[in-house]
Amino acid sequence: MRYNLAKKPIAMKYIVKDDESLLKKLISDNNNAKYPWTITPYWQNYNKRIIKILKRDGLSDFQSNFELLKGFISNAYGCIPDILPPNNFIKSIIFKAVHKLPFISNIFGFYRELISDQAINIEKIQELINVDILNTINGEFTYFKPPKGICSGNPIHTFNWNEYEISNSFVEYLSRVADFYKKVNPQEVKTLLEIGPGLCWSTLAHISLNPYLERVVNVDIPSTLYVSTQFLKSIPSIEVVDYKKLLEIGIPKINHNKVQCLQIPTWELQNIDLEFDWAHNAFSFMEMEKEVVNSYRDLISQKVKKGVWLLSMVKGHKPNAGGQKSVINIEFLEKCFSSSFTKQRIDIINLSKKFGIKNQDSLFFTK
Repeated sequence: MRYNLAKKPIAMKYIVKDDESLLKKLISDNNNAKYPWTITPYWQNYNKRIIKILKRDGLSDFQSNFELLKGFISNAYGCIPDILPPNNFIKSIIFKAVHKLPFISNIFGFYRELISDQAINIEKIQELINVDILNTINGEFTYFKPPKGICSGNPIHTFNWNEYEISNSFVEYLSRVADFYKKVNPQEVKTLLEIGPGLCWSTLAHISLNPYLERVVNVDIPSTLYVSTQFLKSIPSIEVVDYKKLLEIGIPKINHNKVQCLQIPTWELQNIDLEFDWAHNAFSFMEMEKEVVNSYRDLISQKVKKGVWLLSMVKGHKPNAGGQKSVINIEFLEKCFSSSFTKQRIDIINLSKKFGIKNQDSLFFTK
């Protein structure tokens, strides 16, 4: 177990490298993308904020950058939380000026120390839970092999399990995918499409648990896609095809020695001439507009042969959250996908309930 709050040396082969030309290309082409494949209102400010941080800080320490990861929900728990300035430029200047006043700076210093101690204690508790989950998965899956390099990007909190270096963030997604494969034969999932994969922890979980997996196609907005693409490139056992490479050479043939990860922005999915066994989305359809979800449903119904697994909050977000026009609840998603797939009444939640995911958050469809 290691809780090192200072930056630590990283093995050269696991360094997450910057690629300014890729980020620039994603930003440029996003500006030319047409609705419904552009960034929805909910994510516009988020995308701008992340790009600003990426240009300032780079990716070498992204897993310990709280300002960067706080928009990734659970993944930020691996960082030491900090007091962040407002996004508004004028408010930010005022915040920073007040922050430097002698008395106020002492208060902020005390608060930082307090939340740092709390974060470390939470990580220790979570590690105990995660070790139990890892042992359970290891006992239930004959093939369980996490790829080396999942702790690249310098996470502050890591622990050793069976000679693997593991981060707490990874285990939550691993538990979800383990629950999935308890109901779906891994041999039936050789190709996978995921909409909104975030940092691609679920991709790494599928690779850890499914020896038959050949290709994963991940679709996301520019800022998030860039981070996950460079993260996956740091992992030696994965063949990553980024957006630039796709435009230059097209889709390579599957390399049976490595899982191929095709990393594409939202507007490119309609141009991808591939079929998939399964599709997955976790908690991001509810952040889109209804017509955008319908557009994804139409493409998924054309490209996916076997099934779809969705996770979403039952009631969706609060009305008008992030400028969203209409609330996307679980009832809407059920009706939306039932037009092309058959809903299955299958309880697939077991290990992931330890992370607050409930049966009613899950929708399971087959063709």
